[in-house]
Amino acid sequence: MKRTSMNLSMMQKSRQSGFTLVELVIVIIMIGVLATLSAEFLGGAGTHTARGLVLSETAQKTSSAWYQINRSCGTSSTITSTTLLTTANSGNALNVIFRGEVGDDGVATDNERCYQNSGVIPMSKVATGGSGAYDVAGYAVTLAGGGTDPLTVTYAGVPVEVALPLYNKMSSATGAANATSFPTAEDTTDPNLRFTAPSSGATDITLIFQG
Repeated sequence: MKRTSMNLSMMQKSRQSGFTLVELVIVIIMIGVLATLSAEFLGGAGTHTARGLVLSETAQKTSSAWYQINRSCGTSSTITSTTLLTTANSGNALNVIFRGEVGDDGVATDNERCYQNSGVIPMSKVATGGSGAYDVAGYAVTLAGGGTDPLTVTYAGVPVEVALPLYNKMSSATGAANATSFPTAEDTTDPNLRFTAPSSGATDITLIFQG
């Protein structure tokens, strides 16, 4: 009798601490629903928003890094004339931002120490490519401006679905924040975000940053 009572007690404790079959079925169903919703989100609008966020964040960090390095070295931030670089151009500036290049294709050797003192870490995991030609999230990126002009970060061939979240977030155009479709005409005057007229569902977008 004692053994039977003990077995019953153990079974009761097991039931109290575990899941019933019905509870397990409910949990499995809930996991399936969540997985389906996540797949739909990541495979559709969620992917577009995520890519747009990557472009925006990378552009912001690129701008901050570029200005910080030039402040550390006391050099002009103008992409085409800065003495920070051995040869001043967009490709070499990107070599520094994404790969930390020093020498002929990046920071001039005389500026190596001040570059390292800037504390800027290359964003090597953000972009693919090299030798001055880089893609971010699959879209070619270039730099321009700087100095007395704003620094611009341009992404080429961005699908309008990916560009739309950036338009919602950055454009100062009336109604941009709540727009559900990307404009069909170009914008060459906005102080924050400019773009070409979409062609074959894609546009070149330019994010603008003040020093």
